[in-house]
Amino acid sequence: MVDGHLFLRGCLDINRSLVKCTYGFSTIWFSLARLASTFLIYIFHYLGFLEINNRYHLDFYAILIFCFLSGFFINITKGDRSKWIIRRYFGIMIPYWLVILPVFVANQVFQYKTDLSLTSYIVTAFGGNLFLNNPLYVIAWYISFILMLYAYAFIESFFAAYGKLLLGAFGIMLFFTWLGKAGYFLSFLIGLYFSKRCFVSWPRVNGSLMQKTASVLFVVQKYCYSFFLIHGAILLFFFKITNVPKLGIFSFSIVISSIISIIIYKISENFNTIIINKTCNL
Repeated sequence: MVDGHLFLRGCLDINRSLVKCTYGFSTIWFSLARLASTFLIYIFHYLGFLEINNRYHLDFYAILIFCFLSGFFINITKGDRSKWIIRRYFGIMIPYWLVILPVFVANQVFQYKTDLSLTSYIVTAFGGNLFLNNPLYVIAWYISFILMLYAYAFIESFFAAYGKLLLGAFGIMLFFTWLGKAGYFLSFLIGLYFSKRCFVSWPRVNGSLMQKTASVLFVVQKYCYSFFLIHGAILLFFFKITNVPKLGIFSFSIVISSIISIIIYKISENFNTIIINKTCNL
């Protein structure tokens, strides 16, 4: 999932030193892409609880977009590699921990999955859900995946052009043969490629209405990652614990997930600010 505070193009610089910024059309399109993908994932999981066949592969296309955006907003400089990977790791894991720890507690209370070992809990806590046969929080496989993509980007930053090409080919084979997710990895590589060679000249948004629209979209998209993390638990609660009508679950889950996602984001940002300040002194 793309870090909400890393929408650099067309708006904020990497050190967040700009208080007032001018938004470009990139802000609008990338924000819309992220919001649409998040909604597709929500629809996919909602239909899954209804046991409706996913014939349109909503999750596949949504994850493709997420991976492209993750690659496109990679921004590593030679002198900033270690700080970059630290910030990205905690940017992913802090919101995840804020969600997964209550999930652990809820599982003990409601006994949703009773056959989990201590090892499974430990692996889950550190984001290794992709490597578990019976994960507690199924949607968290993407945490493992995005951490692997960031690790790849970190390693790739040390290579020259031909080395990057060979490493990318090796990565495609690895993700295809081992995880069966080569398409997602390829989407990430395409985003990474265009982030360094983007030939699109994005115009600035003109007019106060368009500026306000871009501003609102930019703010809302920041909560997509935390919404992605929490919505599965909220849907599970409504479908398994309550007797709310299915149509009501659809709307109530969006509202509650949105409120909690804002809280998670705000808490995470406080921790991330501390980490960024610490890494800046490394």
